[in-house]
Amino acid sequence: MGSGLWRQGQPADRVAGGQARVVLVRHLAAVTVLLPLLALTLCYALSLYMHFDLANRTHCLVFNFFPSISSAAGKFSPQKFIWRALLALHLAPRVLLGYLTHAHLARVLRQSPRCRRLTATCLLLYALEQAGLSGVSFVGSLEHYTLHKVSFIVFVAASEAYMVLVTALLSRCRAAPPPPHEQTSLRWKQRLLTLNVFSLVVAMYLFVRHNTYCEPGVYSLFAIFETCMVLSNMAFHFTSYWDFHDLQLCIARVAQD
Repeated sequence: MGSGLWRQGQPADRVAGGQARVVLVRHLAAVTVLLPLLALTLCYALSLYMHFDLANRTHCLVFNFFPSISSAAGKFSPQKFIWRALLALHLAPRVLLGYLTHAHLARVLRQSPRCRRLTATCLLLYALEQAGLSGVSFVGSLEHYTLHKVSFIVFVAASEAYMVLVTALLSRCRAAPPPPHEQTSLRWKQRLLTLNVFSLVVAMYLFVRHNTYCEPGVYSLFAIFETCMVLSNMAFHFTSYWDFHDLQLCIARVAQD
């Protein structure tokens, strides 16, 4: 078997006598985002229906109405198994999309040493983000709190830095003006980055306020903004749908001599 990448209009469907399987990369990008979105939706729905009191319980036992992601996806069954299974399914295409994004940046940005270094930094931040996401997903806070906490910090720090750097590079360092579909992608990146940073700042404030004053409902407000932060991160990665709108992944049988 062999594989390759083509732009639409190239004869990918005729590789190896027509025995090729062609996947539009933009569809792969959509599936990669939909899997964790489905997992998160199911975890929240099941936690609110089956474990409302336990999912919303905090150390100071005040009333809350919406659980954090760690509580909804990591404490109860079957939620934690749904979350881990769907996250595991999305990891392989997520790694592939990281490589393709790196190749895309290398292609459209100016070919200067500084741009190449920053492109490599984006790839490193992307890898750290996925490592942090894996750690926080597969190691629950009740199983190993320190590792779960460190993984969450790595995920947040790397994802924020990645989104800022990618948006800045595509805004200021392109070798040529972007086509319309990539302009759409960049506009959404800028909007989602703004929403993500705003949600992070508000979530941090609410988390500190909850731990300081332990007021009813404050932890749930933190959880809502935490969820907004995660959803805007998912949506940011979904913008690769436009970046790869005409890219095809072809898997073909290689003829034997």
